[in-house]
Amino acid sequence: MKSARHKLVKHSGGITHFAEVAVECSDVANGPIVQVAPSAIEGRFDDWRSAAERGVWYALRHAAPPLQLSGLRVSVTSIVGLLVDTCESAVAAAAAHATWDALGVEGAPAPRFEGRAIVFES
Repeated sequence: MKSARHKLVKHSGGITHFAEVAVECSDVANGPIVQVAPSAIEGRFDDWRSAAERGVWYALRHAAPPLQLSGLRVSVTSIVGLLVDTCESAVAAAAAHATWDALGVEGAPAPRFEGRAIVFES
């Protein structure tokens, strides 16, 4: 099992973006599977959960070199954020980078900062 943690801390466009996401990658018979562990974050943060899942899928679709996904499970095991400085796009970006780190690949293209926004290519 491969795991990684990515902490995103960036001041851009007059605001601070913060999120820290940890993932574990493992082999499964019928993949790809992306899941957020129930214990990944406490409280009512469903938007952060869905953002982490979107970030992992983004990483899988934008990996360089392209990945064989059929036997892969990525589990988000931890999401850390601050009520003031954490938004969905920060969580998604941290999840994407953690996924790439765990799989030992680069992101192509990685999310980028444009003023106050974090931009994901389609």
